[in-house]
Amino acid sequence: MQRYYRKNLITRVSHEFKTPLNSIQSATQLLLQNYQIDYQIRKFLEIIHNGGTRLTKLVENILDVSEIESGKLILNEEKTNIADLIRNCINETTFLALKRNLSLKSNLPKSLFLNIDPDKMEQVIINLLSNAIKNTPPNGEIYVDIITNNSHIDLQIKDSGVGLTKEEQVKLFTPFSKIERYGKNMNVDIEGSGLGLFLSKEIVQLHGGQIFIESEGRNKGCTFILRLIKE
Repeated sequence: MQRYYRKNLITRVSHEFKTPLNSIQSATQLLLQNYQIDYQIRKFLEIIHNGGTRLTKLVENILDVSEIESGKLILNEEKTNIADLIRNCINETTFLALKRNLSLKSNLPKSLFLNIDPDKMEQVIINLLSNAIKNTPPNGEIYVDIITNNSHIDLQIKDSGVGLTKEEQVKLFTPFSKIERYGKNMNVDIEGSGLGLFLSKEIVQLHGGQIFIESEGRNKGCTFILRLIKE
C-alpha cells in the first residue's frame, strides 16, 4: 500500500510540475522568437528557457519510469519508416553536436519500414544520440549506421568519446545511475538525470528488441547498438 501511495504521489506531483513549466517554456520561447531584446537580457532568457527544457524532460522521464514500473506504458505501434525517423532525430540533435564542434555523419537507407511506436522510438534514438554527443570531447566524431540482417536490424551509434570501463558498462542502464564525470577533466557535458538510458532500454524491450553497448575502455570511444526485430 505504501508503494502505491508513493507512486501515486510521484505521478501527481510530476503532473503538477508540468503546468508551470509549460508556461515558462511558452513565455520564454515567445519572447525569444518574436521580440528584439537586449543581448544581456536575451542570454538570461535563454538560460531560463534551457533550464525549463531540462526540467520538463526530467518530469516526463519520471512519469515514464512510473508508468514502466506499474506496467502501464502502452505502445502505439504503426508501420513507420525508421530511416526517416532516424534522420529527423539527427537533424534535431545536429545543433548540439555543432555546439561541441563534433562531426555527426550517417549512412542510412532511403526507406526501412518497421512496426514501432514512432514517438517512443524517437525518444530512444534522441537519448542515444544525445548521450554520444555529451560524452564526446570537441573535435570528435559520431557515426550513425544501419545494418540489416534477415531477422532484425541494428542501428549503430558510434562515437570517438571518453568510452566506458567494464564497471561503468555494468551500471549504465540502471535508473538514476549516472556515471560521474564531474571534475575528471574529460571535457564532456555532465548534465543529465541518469534516466535516459534506463528508459531507452525499457522502451526497446517493450518493442521486443535489445540495446547493446560496446567499448574497449577509457578514451576508446563507444558504440550503442539498438536491435529491432523485422516483421
